Amino acid sequence: MAMPLPFRSALVTGASSGIGAAMAQLLAGVGVDLVLVARSAEKLETLAAELREGHGVSVDVLPADLSDPAGMKKVETRLADDSRPLDLLVNNAAGGMFGKFAELDADDSTRLVTLNAIAPMRLTRAALPGMIQRERGWVLIVSSLGALQPAPLFAVYTATKAFLTNFSESVHEEVRDSSVVVTVAMPGFTKTAMGDQTGVADSGAGALLWDSPENVARIALTACALGRATIVPGTLNSAIATTSKLSPRGLMRRLSGMTTGRMSANS
Repeated sequence: MAMPLPFRSALVTGASSGIGAAMAQLLAGVGVDLVLVARSAEKLETLAAELREGHGVSVDVLPADLSDPAGMKKVETRLADDSRPLDLLVNNAAGGMFGKFAELDADDSTRLVTLNAIAPMRLTRAALPGMIQRERGWVLIVSSLGALQPAPLFAVYTATKAFLTNFSESVHEEVRDSSVVVTVAMPGFTKTAMGDQTGVADSGAGALLWDSPENVARIALTACALGRATIVPGTLNSAIATTSKLSPRGLMRRLSGMTTGRMSANS
């Protein structure tokens, strides 16, 4: 890490791969004890053993499907346990869908909204009261650059990320005077399994925008430690974010539709 991190303990969702696993590696590397959450107990146990052996930190494994109310409740209970306080919550777990909304399964769309938007909201709600009472705590929410503009063929996914971004910035202001930080990170295309889920990975689109999970994790954690409300990892992505905010909404909608249309043709 470029700077020391103030966290002593952290819970990371979506920790079995991609940005979540990179977060866990970086946090363990600076001595942060961890609770790892993902659906696959086997993958979590493998990562936990690696982190314990490599960094000498305490690592608990909490298998849970955050698109399922029972799994969500299990993680909420752990976050609200004042006998085992956690400094940092990383809301990273997410899924993706690619295709025309009218052709997508409605139940799949609902599960995606639950995983990407409702679960982070509820987990943040579970963590914040204890953090505010202790006057110590950080919440890092992983959104997406796609939150800043419409994206045909990614309608549900980008809508959930827009929710996360607005939610995070709003709560950041609510807790500003309580020594608690809420940060939202908005990465662009990142080399994770998400590309496989959306059909983008093999399209060749946005080749210059692809970033590594490790770089995204490093920048996001540093921004959270510094108390930032928002962070867009990568200079080019930051420029795109600024352009998205300043450009007419109709223009961005048309350009996005042309881009995702080419993705669909090449996938």
